[in-house]
Amino acid sequence: MAVSVAQWNVREGLAIPRQMPRIIEGVKRLDSDIVVLSDAFSLNNRLHGAQEATLGKANSDFMDLGYTGQDAEYDDSVQWHHDRNIVMLSRVAVSSAGEVRLGTRSALELKTAKGIHIVGAHFDDRDEETRVTQALAYVDHVQFEEAPVLIGDLNSTRALRIGSLLQRPIAEALFSRLPERVRRTADMTQGRAMTLLKASGFRDADKRHRPTVPSMVPILQLDHCMVGRNVEVRSFDVAPRLLGSDHRAIQVSLSI
Repeated sequence: MAVSVAQWNVREGLAIPRQMPRIIEGVKRLDSDIVVLSDAFSLNNRLHGAQEATLGKANSDFMDLGYTGQDAEYDDSVQWHHDRNIVMLSRVAVSSAGEVRLGTRSALELKTAKGIHIVGAHFDDRDEETRVTQALAYVDHVQFEEAPVLIGDLNSTRALRIGSLLQRPIAEALFSRLPERVRRTADMTQGRAMTLLKASGFRDADKRHRPTVPSMVPILQLDHCMVGRNVEVRSFDVAPRLLGSDHRAIQVSLSI
């Protein structure tokens, strides 16, 4: 029997009054058995108008849709100026669930009653070296799992030519003059974290490597589902644009 899993970066929207209803509607439309919401909410980021009551209403709405949920604060080793949290929802039987530390950041995991071990993660967007550390920690964490799956906003593409060019000395000098957001995005195209996962026996559930960011006209594949041994990918899709985020959601059907 297959289980459907979705990943969607919702830009802290679960606690923002104007965004939360859009996210609930998006989750309803995805209609997946398990849903990972990366960058789900921040209660300390008042610039976004976050409200604890809004988050409570979101949790109630998820229950009405048949989901039970867990959340974890990223608790980054190098802290942001506000809290950031990930949420994992499930409407299928699970044998275990909880929080897991992946190097410099926390993530969530569960194991379905059928034995698929799923980790929902949001790799750090600040530099590729940190993402490689997180990927290494994940590989170590699941080394004895028979059916491991990593799904989330991994902030790393497969290795692209622009990423290798930017590592050359002359390119690095020019690169350093670019705005920080541009530098961080370009750094994601090195693909070292994804290369490590593939070298460790994981494969991308999307053989076509379809882009997920930005949601209006996607150009980069930052949201991934990486599957390990014994996991069969029945189907994979990048969802149509959903209101409430600059990421497209991804959906995958898995079995063992």
